[in-house]
Amino acid sequence: PADLTAAERRIDDNLCGALFGTPDTTKVPVAYFYDYQCSICRRLSPRLRTLDNVAIRWHDLAGLGPASTTAVRAAIAARKQGAFDAFHDRLMRAAFQPNEGYIRALADSIGINADRLLSDMKGADVTDQIWLSRALANKFTMLGTPGMVIGRTVVIGDISSGDLSRLIALESGATCE
Repeated sequence: PADLTAAERRIDDNLCGALFGTPDTTKVPVAYFYDYQCSICRRLSPRLRTLDNVAIRWHDLAGLGPASTTAVRAAIAARKQGAFDAFHDRLMRAAFQPNEGYIRALADSIGINADRLLSDMKGADVTDQIWLSRALANKFTMLGTPGMVIGRTVVIGDISSGDLSRLIALESGATCE
């Protein structure tokens, strides 16, 4: 699609920025590709949150149906109200398929404007972010979730806590150029 082609051109101009965001040279850069309907992602996301020596850039990779897309759009839109972390964590723990009613109730429960969130979910900038994440995943041949780029290393699939810690230590001081 044309949107994917445009996103691919954008990442070619600044792959590191698109992948990791603004660099924090005191932390190991991690780009994490997830899907809210992925059972492995539901276990891995909370583990990643406990790591204090990494700078995580969250990239959606909704591929497990309409509920995945709804959840991703909601989380990206929640970022505009400073609520990505709360939305992400709750969506990762959701026991059922997110729909408009659930998204509205979740917005209300964490204190953000539900009407604005539902409107923002349809925005072009949300769609652009989804295509950007897809283009990045394609660049690293990630066909599913979870996937990570930790410093200079690509990890596809699950990873044990021990291996994750060892890889983060190995990539300490890595730069993206």
